[in-house]
Amino acid sequence: MSVGADRRITNQPVSFAHPGGSLDMVERRIELDRRYHRKEKMRKLKKKLATATGEARDKILYKIKRLSPFWTEAALKQAETGNAPPAAPKEEKKRPAPKKKM
Repeated sequence: MSVGADRRITNQPVSFAHPGGSLDMVERRIELDRRYHRKEKMRKLKKKLATATGEARDKILYKIKRLSPFWTEAALKQAETGNAPPAAPKEEKKRPAPKKKM
């Protein structure tokens, strides 16, 4: 198999860092592609959810939950309005009193 043939099969650039021109970071690229695809799919489903009613809405919610189990409709409403939940006020750390020199 020639280098050009390898490029056509994987659709990725060939690396000559290793003997035989093996591909670098194959697993990482696959993970990233999955993540990007998932994000795009979520965007499309959320857009459909905004206009869906009844049984169609339930189907879309099912698909969203399958992709992202921890997602809630409250998150969608916050994203639409741009309001983030109020952050808890941070408590200041108290410093101990300085030691007196003798």
